[in-house]
Amino acid sequence: MKRKKTRNPDKIALREEKRIQRRNARLLEKKKQKKIFTRNNIIIAIIVIFIGAIGINNFYKGYLLKRNGQCIVGTIYETGRRFTQYYKFKIRERYYYGHTITDNDKKVGDSLIIVYLPSNPEINSSITGCDFK
Repeated sequence: MKRKKTRNPDKIALREEKRIQRRNARLLEKKKQKKIFTRNNIIIAIIVIFIGAIGINNFYKGYLLKRNGQCIVGTIYETGRRFTQYYKFKIRERYYYGHTITDNDKKVGDSLIIVYLPSNPEINSSITGCDFK
């Protein structure tokens, strides 16, 4: 005849506690995986918003220059690296500066057509053609 084992209540409680800990660990792992607002996602979202804001700003400046811009002749005063040229132009006894990236072979001292906003000449851009009014 087999002898019936008596269950130790301490062992039962320990087993039950371990089972609960494993279940809680699984639930916590699932919760971490489902988390949307992690630090990496927030950083990526901030970078995307920043780049989008720069793009919208450049688009808006281009729109304003096309709509309200006036043309003037500027002078290249410096050439930089990788086809960057720095230019200046004069309005009402004050010089304004800008830069452009171009692949043509203009040198320091050459003329360049600039379009600028009369209300804020610091917003300007070089262009290849402009209708002088």
